[in-house]
Amino acid sequence: MIIRAYQQTDSYEVFQLFQNTIRVTNSPDYSSAEIEAWISCTNEISLNERLLNSYTLVAVKDNKIIGYGNIQKNILDHLYIHHNYVHQGVATKLCDLLERQTQLPILVHTSITAKPFFEKRGYHTLNKRDNFINNQLLINYEMQK
Repeated sequence: MIIRAYQQTDSYEVFQLFQNTIRVTNSPDYSSAEIEAWISCTNEISLNERLLNSYTLVAVKDNKIIGYGNIQKNILDHLYIHHNYVHQGVATKLCDLLERQTQLPILVHTSITAKPFFEKRGYHTLNKRDNFINNQLLINYEMQK
């Protein structure tokens, strides 16, 4: 696995990874309707702009992007890993590199699914957040390290 800077040419592959991760990895914690509402908030163009305007890294294995993450100032924004590579150190490596780009405290709004990962990294919950998107309640957590 190599980790490199995000490039605009990664846009389509990263957007597909974003959608796939939510649909597969997050499915035990969110309903199908919640997942589709979550995905509907982002399109390839807006995600690409977001990632180009922050410090963004991608993890690549066998010429395929298997994970990505970004940080802007002290906010860890996205951290998405392909479901075939969860629990293989990809998120840890990306997060280590992203956290080095800022100073504490670092904030993250994390899914129910990712909350244990961040707790193991020393983040603590500031509050539970109820987000209503397309008439769906999506719960996540504001956490800080």
